[in-house]
Amino acid sequence: MAHVAHLGLAAACAVLVLSVTTLVMVPHYSRPIGAADVGTAAPDFALRDPAGKTAALVDERGKPVVLWFASPDERLARLAREYESDARVTFLAVVRMEAGVVASPAASPIHTLLDDRGAVTDRYSAAAALAAVVNSPLVLVIDARGMVRYRGPFEDNADPVFVTRQFCSDALREVLDAAPTATVASLPSLRK
Repeated sequence: MAHVAHLGLAAACAVLVLSVTTLVMVPHYSRPIGAADVGTAAPDFALRDPAGKTAALVDERGKPVVLWFASPDERLARLAREYESDARVTFLAVVRMEAGVVASPAASPIHTLLDDRGAVTDRYSAAAALAAVVNSPLVLVIDARGMVRYRGPFEDNADPVFVTRQFCSDALREVLDAAPTATVASLPSLRK
């Protein structure tokens, strides 16, 4: 009888260990990939700018996009000016209407888009990201194929005096360096 009790106790322990392992491991490995996570396709959207013109993310396919979720500020403007003569890059600022709109100046290389219902901001989970990183809007760097290559804060500190890492600038440079710079139209004949 004692032997059966030991087997019952061992079986109960095995079931407990298996249950705990399942509770811990399954959510870790079965967690769905969120929209606009690094390595996923950036969800397309179409929004109007302050002048009423509609712009869609898919229209920018073929070149990297820096996607900023807030009114453009001096940090983004500085980076955009750095790439102003580089037609390979597009800068988009998605502004949720409740946040108040500070449109980019007409000569700015940043295209401001108005997210009047917050649907794009919500789809990109930008509001949660904004709350998580104080004073640092969410920024994404999207490659020419439409894949998210960076998602996070613009820099490692909201105070320019204490910035030691420029995350967005570094990610954009990596995306541009990885892009092919020339296309071979035809190869010369190797016949003599």
